[in-house]
Amino acid sequence: MSSKQGSFEFSFDQTAQLPHLQYREGLLAVLDAWVERGWLRLLDRAFVGFLYECEPAMDPRVAIGAALASHQLGHGHVCLDLAATLKDPDYALSLPPEGDSGPSVILPSDVLAGLDADSWCAALEASPLVAGRHVADLSNSAQPLVLMEKRLYLRRYWRYEQSIGASLRLRLTESVRDVPGLPEGLTQLFGAPKPEQTDWQKLACALAARGAISIITGGPGTGKTTTVVRLLGLLQTSAIRSGHTLRIRLAAPTGKAAARLSTSIAEQIDKLDVCEEVRANIPADVTTLHRLLGSRPDTRHFRHHARNPLPLDVLVVDEASMIDLEMMACVLDALPNRARLVLIGDKDQLASVEAGAVLGDLCRDAETGRYSEATRDWLQAVSGENLDDPQLLPGDAVRHPLAQQTVMLRVSRRFDHGSGIGQLARCVNQADATAARNILEQSSKENEPDTFNLILRNTHDQALERLLLDGHPGSSRGSPHGYAHYLEILQRQRPSHGLALDDPAWTQWASMVLAAFDDFQLLCALRKGDYGVEGLNLRIGKAL
Repeated sequence: MSSKQGSFEFSFDQTAQLPHLQYREGLLAVLDAWVERGWLRLLDRAFVGFLYECEPAMDPRVAIGAALASHQLGHGHVCLDLAATLKDPDYALSLPPEGDSGPSVILPSDVLAGLDADSWCAALEASPLVAGRHVADLSNSAQPLVLMEKRLYLRRYWRYEQSIGASLRLRLTESVRDVPGLPEGLTQLFGAPKPEQTDWQKLACALAARGAISIITGGPGTGKTTTVVRLLGLLQTSAIRSGHTLRIRLAAPTGKAAARLSTSIAEQIDKLDVCEEVRANIPADVTTLHRLLGSRPDTRHFRHHARNPLPLDVLVVDEASMIDLEMMACVLDALPNRARLVLIGDKDQLASVEAGAVLGDLCRDAETGRYSEATRDWLQAVSGENLDDPQLLPGDAVRHPLAQQTVMLRVSRRFDHGSGIGQLARCVNQADATAARNILEQSSKENEPDTFNLILRNTHDQALERLLLDGHPGSSRGSPHGYAHYLEILQRQRPSHGLALDDPAWTQWASMVLAAFDDFQLLCALRKGDYGVEGLNLRIGKAL
């Protein structure tokens, strides 16, 4: 099958006899058209140009694979799944809804027509630009692309993935660490077991105390920060009784997350049921991961790495769902062999901006537990908690090694399991749009206090403007609040210009502005379009 645009022609039909230069120019012209429409990044097009400089006779199947693999990075994916791409080629460029094609625009489905996964893999493996099964030592090869089981990587990201896997395997194979007085410490911090409900926070502390790496995941309000502070109290108490103190560092991916965690940790430390010496040795200051590792100007490298590890015994990283593949590889590389790593985050939200959804991948078994019989017996022995939960599935340490060090907190203190928002969140996580719609419709009929459903007749329905400006009657403060309320405080309640800058009125006003900003926010699933960030920002600005 062949496709045409302008005066050039190209085809993946093996019988086609086309001059190579004509094919190359045609393919690059198609990539230029995709860049012009915003479907492909200029960086992706430049990468293909670079590869042609390295290998002028590059197979066009390698070129299109490289362009799409690079493009996937821009959308948070660390590799290109060749088989999945061939099933829906246009989805590889996020079409639709990112853009619409005109009649003369060639799409990925046109370019890849007639190609199958096996022949695509064969072409990639035959290329000197691609490392695969034919390369004896992948870790020391220099090809810019790596093919692994029908997945095409840019070399750097393949190395990050391999590095993370090796570090995790090493930490998971460490022997179980002994924490003297663990059962008594758990009872002191969490109280005696309650037969009617499993205390997942206590179980999370127990697993984190025994291993070199642990993951604590859970939704909003499930007590992740509370659990971490009690864990640190438990570990520090045991260490001090043994005659030393642990060097503990707290970190988060962003400055905002670090500041939020600092405030929350400080509040929890004051409530902790431990002696003053232990409390004094639990830090409340949280740094960013970049600052922790020591960013170096004009380079991707950090001061701390395998040859210069971090000076710590315990590292706790909050909002771990925001950590991308590269940063996770750097953190693990800089971690001392005997240090504990505790990752905290919600596996279902706040994915990283850069490529990789590391926490989500690591927490695949979190929902079902997958604890081995040995892990269950140990947990019940040290905590007294009952793990006879129908949600939990059996597992073993060989097939589910990371599951033995992962706990999902399941009880939310912000909203209960049966509330409208609780049910809606579960449907979103399960990608069940029909059930989510039914819950919204039902909650509107029953006047659920935590949900509100507005159905728009069309894209010009003024009901949206009323919602954006005034909020909705279900506001937690008992009266409508929207962006108009924020604008009112920002502009009309501002202190007079003649007031001294150190006057308390300025601080009071700033606090009111920030509170009003937090009172109403709009989240979008798309970037473009009528209901995307760009379109709605214009609409809100016009309404205000």
